[in-house]
Amino acid sequence: MEKTKEKKYGFMIAAAVLAALFSAAVIIIASRPPKVYDYNDLTKMNGNMTAIHINQMHNLRPGAYLGKTIRLSGEFSCAKNSNTGEYCYFVVVKDAIACCAQGVEFKYCGEYPEGSPVITIEGIFKEYSFSGKSYYYIEVSELIIQ
Repeated sequence: MEKTKEKKYGFMIAAAVLAALFSAAVIIIASRPPKVYDYNDLTKMNGNMTAIHINQMHNLRPGAYLGKTIRLSGEFSCAKNSNTGEYCYFVVVKDAIACCAQGVEFKYCGEYPEGSPVITIEGIFKEYSFSGKSYYYIEVSELIIQ
């Protein structure tokens, strides 16, 4: 019985140490801002790196992305803005284990898809203000329904 308890606690300690190391690695990776190029193809990255870029774009360093071309894939979504009555359109991107999702707003001059298909968009990252607060979106030049 004692050997079983020792093995069980040993396994729990090993799992806790691995979880702590993984968390530290994620913090270190996220704290080093990714490079921003004139053309940023996020479709070639895994879900975690895409999530880091989106966080940088919207929260930490939006100025570094303004005016840059972004290519992004995810699920199409739309929602009605309760303040303006206008519809807002988003690409919803999930991280690698699909536990978290982030929406990136976009504006497109063509026809929007119906339903919630997977789409790829490409366009320029821009900023607008509403009620004194900055918001960010992609002005889409190309929209592909998968």
